[in-house]
Amino acid sequence: METQVKKLVLAIALMPFLISCTKVKPSDEQVTSLIVDRLNDERNEAEKTFVEFGNIKKENGYFDNNMYVAEVTYDRTYTQGINDIYKEMVSEAGRNRDAQRGVTLIAAQLLKNYGEFSKGDVIKYSAKVRFVESEKGWIIAEKM
Repeated sequence: METQVKKLVLAIALMPFLISCTKVKPSDEQVTSLIVDRLNDERNEAEKTFVEFGNIKKENGYFDNNMYVAEVTYDRTYTQGINDIYKEMVSEAGRNRDAQRGVTLIAAQLLKNYGEFSKGDVIKYSAKVRFVESEKGWIIAEKM
């Protein structure tokens, strides 16, 4: 009987230590939701008209210091091709020379940022995304 009481007291005494050692990680749903929000937040208004993100999947996760690192994959799908975007902008610019120059600069910037792309092109990405636990829950620690 005395041995059982000692074991019980020891188990109760160790509980806070064991609980504090368990690290809580964000759920897969939290990881996906936070990544979708971040990807959408980081796009400018123009990108929102021709880029969509999908197939976001957490492949692996681990703790690194005080951060949770999620290894994720996702697709970037182009809903319009660069030529279609250019034609649309030229049409909207009409005969206004300043607007036409602006279209040329924007098209050059699109090519620089994204390269050639056509409607329906899918680019697969993988990333390591770092999360920290804040008072209000998990947040992404850095720009993606």
